[in-house]
Amino acid sequence: MDYAVGTIGRILFVRIDHGENPIEELRKLAVKEEIKQANITLLGATGDARFVSGPKEKKLPPEVIWTELSDVTEVLGIGNILWEENEPKIHLHTSFGNKKETKLGCLREEATTYIVIEAVIIEITGFNSKRTHDKRLGASIVTFQPKTQI
Repeated sequence: MDYAVGTIGRILFVRIDHGENPIEELRKLAVKEEIKQANITLLGATGDARFVSGPKEKKLPPEVIWTELSDVTEVLGIGNILWEENEPKIHLHTSFGNKKETKLGCLREEATTYIVIEAVIIEITGFNSKRTHDKRLGASIVTFQPKTQI
């Protein structure tokens, strides 16, 4: 385990409009506002989405399962903003649901906002963190500076 202790910085309340891609809008906002590390909570609706819904098998590195939704779904998500190399990475786990189905997964790429998505971003300050790709795990994991491993 590794961890860091910080404090709350700015709090941003964000509206992502109809037709916009929430991942791309959050990336652009992180660049514009120079958000280096933050927690994200969001709710709203999507008209379509493409996300990872698990590995095919319990092995490392994982071979992921991509799931696509093309219908309107309510969405609820929690995640973070951290930088990897020179760009912000959004790690966002979301639940999608409507009267036909409910899905849960990691929204990595494509989604289209239906009507509106509202997000609260809580900036975390007092230490430095980033994402670093771990070949063994097949994932980009958070690393902290200074290191406080136990």
